[in-house]
Amino acid sequence: MEPGHSLWICPANTRRSNGNNLFHYTLNEHVNGIGSGNQVKLSSIQLPARVVWLFDNGKLAGVAQQNNVHTNLHNKGAQFVFLDAHARRFRNVEYWDFTKDAGRTNNPELVWIP
Repeated sequence: MEPGHSLWICPANTRRSNGNNLFHYTLNEHVNGIGSGNQVKLSSIQLPARVVWLFDNGKLAGVAQQNNVHTNLHNKGAQFVFLDAHARRFRNVEYWDFTKDAGRTNNPELVWIP
């Protein structure tokens, strides 16, 4: 079923609903307020311009972490929204380790756990 036009539907993402879920964007589970572990007040985050809030979803979860970023949208990259509300595209090699098939956590411009 075609989802139509919405802020929450990425025109570049061809994945469509299985009838239950369609999350083109995912919240970072490390700052979503309900995840386990790292619970912090937003006002205590030192560099909100580097802390990932939303990102292009490469899998199914609506709330996830760096291993869920899409690796082949937007000319082999993905869009990220940060806690300060700006958005930026990154090339997939900046956030994904293709050898390990896992998200990188060593890019200082993409902070997953504040």
